Amino acid sequence: MYRRVTSIATSAAVGLAAAVALLPATAHAAPETYSGRLQLISGDTIVGCAGAYDGQGVAGAAAVSTDPESAHRFSIPAGTQQDLSLQDGSQVLGVDDNYSAAPMGGRYEWAFGVLGAPVAAGSPSVNRRQTAVWSIDPATKTLSTVYVRPDSTVVPLTHFLYGEFRGHFLMTPDLALAANGMRPSVPTALTLRLGEACSGPVTPPDVEQTITFTSTAPETVRPGDTYEVTATGGESGNPVTFSSSTRDECTIEGSTVTFHRAGTCTIVADQAAATGFLAADPVSQDVRVDAFETSLDLSFEPANPVTGQGTTATAQLGTEGTLGDAGGVVQFRVDGDVVDHVAYDEAGRASTALDLGVGTHQVDATWWPEANHQYDDSSDSDTVTVSVAGTTTKVAVKPRELSATVAPVAPGAGTPTGDVTFFVDGKKVGTAALDHGTAKLAHSVPTDGTHAVSAAYAGSTEFTASSGSTSRSNPALTARVISSQKSRGGWYRHPVTISFGCDAKGAELTTACPKPVKVSRQGSSTVTRTIHTADGGIATVTAAVKIDRSKPRVGIRGVKSGRSYFDAPKPTCSAKDSLSGVKTCKVTTKRSGSRVVVTANATDVAGNVRTKRAAYRLAGYKIEGAKLKNGVYQVRHGETYTIVVRGSKARYVYATPAPGMPHRGSVPFKKAGKDRWALGVKMSMTTSRTRSWNLGYTQNGKLHVIKVKVVG
Repeated sequence: MYRRVTSIATSAAVGLAAAVALLPATAHAAPETYSGRLQLISGDTIVGCAGAYDGQGVAGAAAVSTDPESAHRFSIPAGTQQDLSLQDGSQVLGVDDNYSAAPMGGRYEWAFGVLGAPVAAGSPSVNRRQTAVWSIDPATKTLSTVYVRPDSTVVPLTHFLYGEFRGHFLMTPDLALAANGMRPSVPTALTLRLGEACSGPVTPPDVEQTITFTSTAPETVRPGDTYEVTATGGESGNPVTFSSSTRDECTIEGSTVTFHRAGTCTIVADQAAATGFLAADPVSQDVRVDAFETSLDLSFEPANPVTGQGTTATAQLGTEGTLGDAGGVVQFRVDGDVVDHVAYDEAGRASTALDLGVGTHQVDATWWPEANHQYDDSSDSDTVTVSVAGTTTKVAVKPRELSATVAPVAPGAGTPTGDVTFFVDGKKVGTAALDHGTAKLAHSVPTDGTHAVSAAYAGSTEFTASSGSTSRSNPALTARVISSQKSRGGWYRHPVTISFGCDAKGAELTTACPKPVKVSRQGSSTVTRTIHTADGGIATVTAAVKIDRSKPRVGIRGVKSGRSYFDAPKPTCSAKDSLSGVKTCKVTTKRSGSRVVVTANATDVAGNVRTKRAAYRLAGYKIEGAKLKNGVYQVRHGETYTIVVRGSKARYVYATPAPGMPHRGSVPFKKAGKDRWALGVKMSMTTSRTRSWNLGYTQNGKLHVIKVKVVG
C-alpha cells in the first residue's frame, strides 16, 4: 500500500549541487548570518527541534526532540534563496524528490518535497534529486522554503509527511508533523523558526529600538565652538552614545561636540541591544562648520605716484579668529602678473614696493591661510595711476657745441630719454638725442652780437616736455586753472579750464598764444604748450591738474547694526579713496533712550563726502564672565558670576526653570558705579534634568528676566 522512503539524506545531498548552481550570484552575499536550533512551532507552542535520527523508522530521516542537547544547530545567511546548513557548514538541510507527482494506485497523489536529514554540502545532483532553498525573516527568524528544479524553475513546497513511519519527521511548507501511526489524512501544520528553546511557549521576537535626535544642530558654527547633542532611544535601558564619523571636522566626548575645521561634521548616535531589544540602527546628524571670515584692505603710499617715484602696496588683514593662528602669505599681482609673496607682520600687514610705469595699473592682493581649514581666503583689488613726471631743461653754450641737460622734477626720478631740438635766435639749428640725460649738438653760435640760444625737450611717455634758454630774454607763457570751486589739496571736484597768458617781452610771437583747454578726466592730467618769439626766445608751460569726482568709501568698525551692548562700544571710522585720498573720517553718536545711532562721515582731499549709519541698543543688564549666545547667557554649574544692571537700585529674584518666571527672594544689588548695580550669583541650581533657567531682578517694582543655560 505505502512505499517506504529510503536514502533521504543521500538524495538531498545529491540535489544540493544542482540547486546551488541555479541560484543568483548574489544569493550568498548577504551581510549577516542567523543561527540557532530548528524549532517546530504549532500555533503558539514549540513542539520540538530538528535533531539527529533516533534509530527508529527509516534510515536518514530527521528526528524531532524536545531536548536542546539532542537538537542540531543550524545557520542561514540573511536574504532569500539561501542554504540552511549545520552551524559548522558541513551539511545542509536538503529535500528528496523520490516520488512521482501523479496518483499512485489510483488512491493517493504524492507530493514533492520531503525534508530529509542533513546531507553533505556540495553533493552532486543525480537523476531527479533536487534540493531546497530557504529564506529567513530577520525580525521573527521564521523560515520558508521552495524547490529549485534542475530546469531552474522554482516551486513552493505545499506537502506533508506520509507513510507508516516510526519517530518524528518534517514536511514543508506547511511543515506537518507526523507521530507514530499517523496517516496523511491527519497532518499538523507547523511553522519553522530558528531559536534556542525546544519546548514550551513561543517567545516574542526582540523589539527593534529607534533613535531620535532631540537637539537641533546650531546654524552658525566656527572652529573651536562646541555643541551639546542629545537624543532619545528605545526602552532597553542602554544609553544612546555618540561618535564622530568625520574626526577631522569634529570630535565628541560624551555628548559634547567640539568643532575643529570647516566642512561637514557627522554625528552618529548608537544604542546597544539588550534582552528583548535589538540594537538600534545608527542615525546621524550633519552640522555645517564654516571657516572664520576674513577681510583684506589694499592701500598705496603714495596714492598718486609719478614716474620713478614708486609706491608701496599694503594689504591689511582682518579676521574673526586669532590672526596669529592663520599663517599663510599675501600674493600681490600687478596687471595679472605675480610680483611678490609676503607674510603679514604682527599688526596683520603685508607690504611690497612697486616700481610701475606711467598709466593706470590693476593691483590685486590675495591671502590664502595655511592648510588648517579654519579661515576663508580673502582678497582686494584697486587701481593706482602713475603720472608722467615733470622735467627741467638747462641749456649751456660752448664755442663749438650746444648742450641741454634734462632732469626730472622731484618726486619724479629716472633718466629722461628722447630728442632735444636746439634753436639759435629762434631758428632751428639741429636735433640731438638725450644720452644719460644730456643732448649735445655740434654748432657754433656767431659772435657778432647777442643771440638767444634755446632748447626744447619733446617729452616721452614717462616725462613731460620742457624747454630752456640762455643769453636771451625769453617770452613768458603762463597757465591758469579756472574752476567753479576752489581746489582742495590740489584736487578739483569738477571739470576745469586751463587758460594761457603770453608775454613776448617786447619781441614778436611767431606762434599764436594757446587757446584754453577744458579738462574733465578723473585723475592727474597735464597740458603742455610752447610759444616762440622772432628773436629766438621760447617758452614752455605745463599745467598739471588733478580731478576727483568720486565719493570715498566709508565704513563703521567696532559696532554692528541691530546688536545690543551693555557697555557702549567705541566705533571707529574706516574710509578709502583711490584718487585724492581720505582727508577726514569722523564718527558721531546720538542716543535716544536705549537706541544709539552711529554716523560716519568720510571726506576725501577733493571735498567729496560720503555718510554711513549704524544703530544699536544699550542692554539693561549683563552677566560678567558668561558668553551670550542667541540672547541666552551660557553658565557653568557651581560657578559664581556677577550680574550688573543699569538704572535704579535693583533686587535679585530667585531663579526658576524655564519657561517659568522668577519669583520669591529680594536680594539687594550693591552700588557698582554711576547708575550701575552689581550682585554675585552662584549658579547652584540642579542641572540633571533642567538646563534652561530664568533669573530675575526688579527695578521700581518691575520684573526683568535674564535667560541662562547651564552648559557644564
